[in-house]
Amino acid sequence: MIDCGKLRNDHSRMFRALCLLPTRKSYASRRRGPCSIGLAHLSFVLVVGQAGCSSGLRMRAPGVELIRSRTVVLPVTAESYDLDSDGDRLDQAARVKALENSLGVEFERQARAKGALPLSFDKVRACGDNCVSQLSTAIRWGARAAMEIAEAGAGANPSGKSSVEEWQSGRDLHTLQHAIAADLALVFYVRDVRWTAGRQFRDSFRPPIVRAIQGKDHDDLRRILVACALELASGQMVWCSAIVDRWVEQYVDMTLPKESRRLVKELLKEF
Repeated sequence: MIDCGKLRNDHSRMFRALCLLPTRKSYASRRRGPCSIGLAHLSFVLVVGQAGCSSGLRMRAPGVELIRSRTVVLPVTAESYDLDSDGDRLDQAARVKALENSLGVEFERQARAKGALPLSFDKVRACGDNCVSQLSTAIRWGARAAMEIAEAGAGANPSGKSSVEEWQSGRDLHTLQHAIAADLALVFYVRDVRWTAGRQFRDSFRPPIVRAIQGKDHDDLRRILVACALELASGQMVWCSAIVDRWVEQYVDMTLPKESRRLVKELLKEF
């Protein structure tokens, strides 16, 4: 049986999809083409291109073709809060829900408009606990890997990895692959973290030379949108596209419908 209690604690969207709702739809897509997801006209972001043109990180595995009819889109994983001077996360639940209801919904809508096929969670339920567990791995590990890839493309790359296929889940996902009749799963991760006035004041005392030596880290990269294709047969990432914010003072509310549409369109431009 599906352990809904564990899902409630570990992944709220998985809980809602598998334990509360009768069905949940996801969507898939296909991408061809060489490098880039140019975003010069977008004022507040640094863009990490598909082929790693701006960072040296290769964002597409060699020889990979993404096929819409064999790709499913996983639920968005959102991270959003106000970070205070003590490192506490404030207003997290409401902020996450706002991102899920805006960017998450828009991401699925645009993927479907591109001709992607929906996934019914009925198939996952029918497959049993092993499929539920594998789907949880795909969502949880996939989001974490996508975040790391976006950060690595923006310069925070302690792993030293040079291409997206070096991120591997280490788990056999064949049962899920056959149950949902898909070869790829499209992961979508969003982060929108704001620093409180106290946090900004504390950071202002860090000398520029120290910032230069320390380089970019997780806390510096406060706003990220990243989509990655996870190959279920191998458990490795094969393609990613990321938008990473480095100019937080030029604030744009990503939950506004107009901004959600624009950002997701750019993220999926060449998918």
